Amino acid sequence: MLSSVSKLADKAFVMGFLLPALMAVFTAVNVFHCAPWFAVLCAPPSQNPFADLTYVALVVWVLAVLLLSLNYFAYRLLEGYLPPVSWLTLLKEWHKRRFRRLSAERERLRAAGKKGEGSNIRFALLNTYPSNEDEFLPTLFGNTIRAFEVYSRDMYGADSISIWERLEAVIPSSYEQLISDAHAQADFFVNTCLLAFIIACAAAVKLIAEYGWTGFTAAPADSAELVTTIVVALVVAATAYGWSIGRLVAWGNLVKGAFDCYLPALAAQLGYVLPPSEAKRREFWTDVSKLALYRVPLKERKWKLASEPPHASKAGGGGDSGDDSASGD
Repeated sequence: MLSSVSKLADKAFVMGFLLPALMAVFTAVNVFHCAPWFAVLCAPPSQNPFADLTYVALVVWVLAVLLLSLNYFAYRLLEGYLPPVSWLTLLKEWHKRRFRRLSAERERLRAAGKKGEGSNIRFALLNTYPSNEDEFLPTLFGNTIRAFEVYSRDMYGADSISIWERLEAVIPSSYEQLISDAHAQADFFVNTCLLAFIIACAAAVKLIAEYGWTGFTAAPADSAELVTTIVVALVVAATAYGWSIGRLVAWGNLVKGAFDCYLPALAAQLGYVLPPSEAKRREFWTDVSKLALYRVPLKERKWKLASEPPHASKAGGGGDSGDDSASGD
């Protein structure tokens, strides 16, 4: 429990959740006007600025913790698993057409001898789309995450979600920190995007409500300010969403590297020797995935046991395992 509390003050939490919360609170109290105890943010300091700052810090902290608690749902929403984004099935078809168009362009460039340009397109497709069109999602955000989620299955036959929870036991702390930092950068843009969109919606509701109070006969005094807020907040949300894609690619590359480098260590940790052939290794990791997902035990004598039991500590590192950072799910 104490280790969980300490994570509320680490670098990943500050970057991914506390900073977006601070920016959102500062914007909200200036756009929607200040409560007296928020005056420290938008008015000259009061006679007791430390008390005011305490209230402000508490609100920012609570919002940041709330964002942390809702992080799973925020990713699911942006990926396209939850309504209303999941209802946008036409977007999924648009991504399929875009994928086919870019694939055809790649083949055309290769046929024309422009292999470098074709390779750039292939690299972009591998990082932003899964290998199977049936697994496409309505958003580029979701497809980018799905692209590195299916990597371990495509390359090794290992289910990424279930295997990741076990792979963390053998990932060195130094590499795990790199993954956590990349995940925190993605969290920053995700939370900034969602909070900016919420502020835009709140400003729109306030503008409509104020017009309604006047019988839609006169513009509210702060109408220009509210319209500006809506436009700027939507631009910020769109920009943050666009920038999040690059951070997801960086995070995904580290996750893929973890599978490349540490799956053999996980096999040893489980007490098995990896088979020499690629086909048998894929079958082994498929069996381990079934064990994790469906509690199907590994068949006795099907796989060779290690001659010595694996060491209990983390490979190359030690320390507590970090948060589940292989998926926005």
